[in-house]
Amino acid sequence: MRSLLTCVIGFAVFALPMLAGAEKPKEFLAVYSNMCISPNSGDLKGERMIVFRSGHPFEKEKIWVWYQTGEGVLSEPLFEVAEIDGDTFRIDIHFPSPDKYFRKLVGRITADAIEGRYTDPYRSSNVVLKRDFSPENRFPICSSNAGPEGERWP
Repeated sequence: MRSLLTCVIGFAVFALPMLAGAEKPKEFLAVYSNMCISPNSGDLKGERMIVFRSGHPFEKEKIWVWYQTGEGVLSEPLFEVAEIDGDTFRIDIHFPSPDKYFRKLVGRITADAIEGRYTDPYRSSNVVLKRDFSPENRFPICSSNAGPEGERWP
């Protein structure tokens, strides 16, 4: 993970002058997460989105998201394009399962958090991913044996 972030940040330093006119997100790279580790079992739970800009100064820039979940262990990342208009955030997350289903998340993105709701019928729920201003290659311990959405750990 550390080498991937180093690669992405290295690309950001190279590409930043070309992207200076873009609006959202203001930073080239932002990490939003509610992942934590159960203090009892060591299981990982939650979601993480790494949001970054990409594009050419003469073409429409895209906002990309690297999406991961933690359900005991960290999932393989999914790479998606997000739509951001002002502070409105929309992303379709396509899962490579045998059913090839997707989830749609709509909400708001700010400098401090992504807040929204899944609008698909699969496990529809509210999501709050707080901005991690100093991401490291580890996750915090869940407080009070609660998961990221207040769910109790077994």
